[in-house]
Amino acid sequence: MEIGHHSIISYKLPSTGEVVPLLQIAPFKTDKERLLLINPELAAVLSRIISRLRGPDGTISAAHSYDLNEQVWNPPMPILYQWSVSGEHRAISVRTFEMP
Repeated sequence: MEIGHHSIISYKLPSTGEVVPLLQIAPFKTDKERLLLINPELAAVLSRIISRLRGPDGTISAAHSYDLNEQVWNPPMPILYQWSVSGEHRAISVRTFEMP
């Protein structure tokens, strides 16, 4: 739920010169940063989300999000799972995605 626009990076393969998308996972319980290769289908979905969120200036608005585990509000970030409510950018709640 906290995937941000800054979490998606490009990497140029030294062997072929091909540019591949990577998802950067910030340290959490293991205190280790991870980079995951994004498959083409997920890259297309993330690209579509980003294009919908971009404002006229090309940036993604920062939104506050609530960390249920820590029970604190995170500082505003350009997270991908957000929507506009009465002109205010808010993170989509994790409860929105829970299965009944």
